[in-house]
Amino acid sequence: MILGIISWLRHQDIDEDTVIISSLSKKEITIVFLSQLALFWIYYFLLKAFNTELLVISSISVVTSVLASYLEARRSELSLFCYVANDIVIIILWLIPILNGQIELISVLVGPILLLINDIYGSYN
Repeated sequence: MILGIISWLRHQDIDEDTVIISSLSKKEITIVFLSQLALFWIYYFLLKAFNTELLVISSISVVTSVLASYLEARRSELSLFCYVANDIVIIILWLIPILNGQIELISVLVGPILLLINDIYGSYN
């Protein structure tokens, strides 16, 4: 996170008051996505050791979150799409227990829905 902030501060267009977007090579994108695919299994077994419910969805949530953070630190526009994907995964993660009768969790669902709206707006702009 600190490296991401430093990267953003060092790559600003002062005249436009914007951050300069970085273009990632196809090779870097491939490596990043394949590494997260491999790390999915590490996250999976780590979460399994902690008896995490909804193991696959929880692992996907970690993957999309880490991927979004990395891409944001690299100033890639792809980070917003990963944040949208992560928001959707988190909504599903909370929606499943709600649909199974744990209606007291409905208030927890509000946060990820608001984040999804914000990330869709950011992706659009």
